[in-house]
Amino acid sequence: MSGRRAEHFAQAAGVRRACELSQEELLGIAACCVPPLEGTVKGGAGRVATIGGSLEYTGAPYFAAAAALRAGVDLSHVFCDRTAGPPLKSYSPELIVHPLLMSAMPGEAHEEDHSARVTASLDAVGPWIPRCDAFLVGPGLGRDTAVMEACSRLIIDALALRRRVVLDADGTFILSSALGACNRSPAQVRPPA
Repeated sequence: MSGRRAEHFAQAAGVRRACELSQEELLGIAACCVPPLEGTVKGGAGRVATIGGSLEYTGAPYFAAAAALRAGVDLSHVFCDRTAGPPLKSYSPELIVHPLLMSAMPGEAHEEDHSARVTASLDAVGPWIPRCDAFLVGPGLGRDTAVMEACSRLIIDALALRRRVVLDADGTFILSSALGACNRSPAQVRPPA
């Protein structure tokens, strides 16, 4: 549509450019768009926890948690591996990053301290489960066995408290592994294309 035709169409429809509106008209439009915030408390519009992030993968949990904020959630927590904390904290000051999951550090013995790492992760993240409304488990989580075991228990705890749980990426691997361990054949979990 040419410039003159577009301008004619806008005038016929009663549409004006923002620069043509008065301050009072602009404030009236803004008041219609912004929800009322009176009487609300921090977290009143939801508290979402993303459980994910590892040494190799920090982008996926960041984008998931940031998307929750853009969707209107008040508080967006990221519970990640201790190695993913510094990069995630540097991406955005809006996210509440908790580097509490304990994967094996490069060079550490994996099996000797497995149960200690599971327990440490559960003890650190467990108290946060009742304080969150919904959970996204899996983005960038990685395949550390202690972290996966801790996350499977955290999922069970969240569901026991009737919290919403969404599984994505490595979270679906946790589910398919659990179904396979229960001998519920055929067990197939596929993410959307």
